[in-house]
Amino acid sequence: MTISNFIKDSFRKRAAEKGALVVYDPRRRLRDIVCGLADDRHTLLDASDSFIEAHEQAIEWWAHAGNPAATDKRLIVYVPMQAPLTDEARCLDPFSAIAKAADAFLDDEWDSFQVLCEKAKSEHREKIRELFASGDPSLATLEAVGGGNHWPQLQTLLGAESATDVLVGLLAPTAEQSAKIKAGDAWLAEAKEMLATLLGFQAKGKKKWESIADDLWRFLLFSEFAYDLPQALPDSLANVAVARPGAETLVNRVCETLRQEKTHAAYIDRANAVAREMQLESRMKDVEDLGALDTFAFEERSFLSQYVEKLLAGDLGQAAAIAAKRQQSVWVKYTDRGILWQVAERARELLVAADDLERDLPAAVKTTDELITLYTGRAYRVDQAQRELETAVEDAHWEVDGLEDLIEAAKARHRSVSEKLQKKFVEAVIKDGWPAHGRLRATQIFDKIVAPLLEVRGKRVAFFMVDALRFELAVALERQLAGSHTCRLQAACAQLPSITPVGMAALLPKADGNLVLKREGDELVPSLAGKVVRTPADRRDYTQSIYGDRVKMIDLDMIITLSAASKKKPSPIEGADLLLVKTTVIDEQGEIAASNVCRALPHILAQLIAAVGKLKKLGFHHVIFVTDHGFVLNADMAAGNTVAKPPGDWLQVKDRCMLGSGSGGHDLVALPKEQVGISGDFETYVAPRAFATFNKRHPYFHEGLSLPENIIPVLEVDLGNEEPTGKSVLEVQLRYRGGATGVVTTRRPILDVAVFGGDFFTNEVAFRLEARATKDGSEKIVGEAASSPHVDPAIALVRLKVGQAARVPLHLDDDFTGAFEVRAVDAETGVIYGSVLKLKAEPIV
Repeated sequence: MTISNFIKDSFRKRAAEKGALVVYDPRRRLRDIVCGLADDRHTLLDASDSFIEAHEQAIEWWAHAGNPAATDKRLIVYVPMQAPLTDEARCLDPFSAIAKAADAFLDDEWDSFQVLCEKAKSEHREKIRELFASGDPSLATLEAVGGGNHWPQLQTLLGAESATDVLVGLLAPTAEQSAKIKAGDAWLAEAKEMLATLLGFQAKGKKKWESIADDLWRFLLFSEFAYDLPQALPDSLANVAVARPGAETLVNRVCETLRQEKTHAAYIDRANAVAREMQLESRMKDVEDLGALDTFAFEERSFLSQYVEKLLAGDLGQAAAIAAKRQQSVWVKYTDRGILWQVAERARELLVAADDLERDLPAAVKTTDELITLYTGRAYRVDQAQRELETAVEDAHWEVDGLEDLIEAAKARHRSVSEKLQKKFVEAVIKDGWPAHGRLRATQIFDKIVAPLLEVRGKRVAFFMVDALRFELAVALERQLAGSHTCRLQAACAQLPSITPVGMAALLPKADGNLVLKREGDELVPSLAGKVVRTPADRRDYTQSIYGDRVKMIDLDMIITLSAASKKKPSPIEGADLLLVKTTVIDEQGEIAASNVCRALPHILAQLIAAVGKLKKLGFHHVIFVTDHGFVLNADMAAGNTVAKPPGDWLQVKDRCMLGSGSGGHDLVALPKEQVGISGDFETYVAPRAFATFNKRHPYFHEGLSLPENIIPVLEVDLGNEEPTGKSVLEVQLRYRGGATGVVTTRRPILDVAVFGGDFFTNEVAFRLEARATKDGSEKIVGEAASSPHVDPAIALVRLKVGQAARVPLHLDDDFTGAFEVRAVDAETGVIYGSVLKLKAEPIV
């Protein structure tokens, strides 16, 4: 391939990935090449004659880039000036905004004309460098390096120009190339000569290309491995042939090309076969440093081990460097090994969050108010990171070979720092009481936030009462909704005891100062204005007693299927100014098993997001998300982590608290009801000081005294309900192994996902990946996006930019087999982007 064509291909690829490319060329060496890129797909703007006109045309093009008719169009701007390097220079440069939003060729040390020339003729890199060192060579001089067309038969046969392309065509031919190779062998002698000349590879008299190819794969892969090794090969491999001196650049270039998208499957099969045949893993078992590349799978496993060792040693910087180099590894991108790196990354995030919190704890906090500020500012991330690690481990089917020590260390750090925070919190509550002075109380939420909205005629408010919506989950919810709505998230103090009947009653109108735990027989029940408000129906009836028929109640599951009212079918929420939306899925799943709540959370958050979009369509103006309590999730809670029940007359006995009369103990805190903000027919509130329970049970709980249980979110979403502006059409292309159909034999298939169209000014597009199948006569979700760098771990939404492509793993239900469809679905509207991917899951043998 000529240098000119290489540069054109490089620029086209960069423009395709980002939507636009600004080429800065102060020496005007690239103008003819760049101007040659203009075609039906690429708009070329040359600023050589007029910066003003080119800038105006660029802005006009950019403004219309999101139109459906322009989804495959790309912009290239040629700017014959030095790229701006300072903020001041960027302010003066009319093209810097497009360069930042898309991509730019800066002609600097790392992205220069010389670098492009060296890549184009990698086998002649030293000669290219000599020419640039001695002056400013012309393009013609650079094109002449290498003497032109050395291998005419092979180049014609394979439609290739460079030695790299010829070798890749021989080793991993396309269908067309393969047919030509098999059609005759007149080219074979030239191929042997080329291999001997460039690589020092001898075919050893073999006459069939298939057998030569087997040897060449082994020769090239082992050569790259040996070149990369920082030390001598062990004696058992010392005499294995490798490429001649000086061929390292060509070898690396060929191997790197073979690891790319189109040929990675062939590379993986060949590399695994060579490693097995040569017993490389066992022969290299005593070598600690295997170099920088992972030619073979056992090297990637070695890098993961090094990553774990660095993390366990506290060397986060070195660990980050190892992980960064592995992001593009063929073994990480195209095999199930990627999920293990994701698990390790989640463990690292938990270690970092725990370290950050431990640094903040000694000096920052003494009072309850200060602790709440710390928790809602950043300490919640510890609980978030711990939950996301649990989810990633489950995505890996608990097959985390080699990561066990890291996972346990991360969980141990979480337990340790959480216990330190818990100790400070309990001490502060003993001193300051609860709720924290000056903080919003659960009993004030409705009267302070919801009631004023209902005073405005025509305002429609949806009040979501989400059981167990922990604060960190609301942070994730706000992050997604803030992209299209005005949101405000604040923290409130939960009503104690943090159990559902009490916590939900505290969220009702006029609850502040009126909520009483009334004794009925041997139990305490919440009441307002003398009315028992224990069940959802009780809460609806009580609210209707104040607001009348303006109030309706509905389950979250029903909202998605709602439609506007008609004469034939009135809507169940018709006439509702205050819609009470209830869901208990998080708490129900947590009560079943700790692992269940991790799997359920992305679904429930996705439902909440979709419900917001539905309610906006139905004419609602405001959505308020609230909850009764948070929760503690400790999947490795020690079996003996229980405390004895103290003596006394206890009316309310829960896993994490007791109400009645009696005393505390060494492991317990016993406080008068007034000190913890409770009114009722009892005297004392008792709770464990640590994350312990009165009963042995699975480690999901919420009834106690802790920040994760007692700090609740209040998320206000202003829907505005203005007429929606026309959105540009988005298309998400889904492929599995290059096709729109296929058969999967794993429960973690990796999909190719690409986003086209849309609006180039949009920073990010978020959507759900849903695998759906018909089971028992109805359509059900049987899979979703699994942990990956492109998936939001809290809500399982895929996040990509327009023009970006990525590989995203799918988590299928373990016991599912049969036909299914994968869809890319808008999180709020439920619109399907692009065509569905039709696959079939076969039983795992």
